Amino acid sequence: MSPRLTVDRLEADLAVLEHGGVFFNVPRSALPEGAHEGMVLELREALVEPAVFGGDAGEPVPEEEARLREATERLKRLAARSADLPDEIEL
Repeated sequence: MSPRLTVDRLEADLAVLEHGGVFFNVPRSALPEGAHEGMVLELREALVEPAVFGGDAGEPVPEEEARLREATERLKRLAARSADLPDEIEL
């Protein structure tokens, strides 16, 4: 089962997503068109191209590469944890 992420809020160019009580920021442009607060997204596959970040020449900036690695690892950990979650939760 793919992890489900809730759009907690949208702020300027960032979206704050929540999964299992953990909040993290992603570029708003990474969300599907029409995404809004409260929407539940299913993370199926994450493909991140570090070359899209950086200066004028398209070169990755070291700080952005580090944040990108950290975010990718966090997504992997969330995906691994989500396998233990039930498909549906009754309230």
